[in-house]
Amino acid sequence: MTSFDTYGKFLEDRDIRPSSQRILMLKYLEENHIHPTADKIYIDLSKNLPTISKATVYNNLKLFLNRGIIKEINFDNSEIHYDMILEDHAHFICKACGKIEDLAIRALDLDTSTLADCAVDSKDIYLKGLCKDCLEEEKLKKN
Repeated sequence: MTSFDTYGKFLEDRDIRPSSQRILMLKYLEENHIHPTADKIYIDLSKNLPTISKATVYNNLKLFLNRGIIKEINFDNSEIHYDMILEDHAHFICKACGKIEDLAIRALDLDTSTLADCAVDSKDIYLKGLCKDCLEEEKLKKN
């Protein structure tokens, strides 16, 4: 998606009335694969759109979620992050800076056949450690 019209059509195809705020949120989510929280989205969007409210951000995230445009991910049982990549994939979370990266590891490949008495409805893989930048910074501190 690259234009206002394309984003608007995308929303209309999902029975969502396009508005400038919804289109900006959708564009933000598509262009920023940082797995933002609702607060991060609000802060970033309010820089260019001071009239946007937190309630608008939360309401539109809920709408996008209900229409299958985004998914919620919760890495640490505290803040909910949002991801526009709906296919199952893994994430790497840096324990130092908090950066979240997508990994090309398919969670669907996990064998859950030993859970015969359970109903698995999602598979999530989270790897934690130090990202390249934080690892380099740690090495510099040691020298």
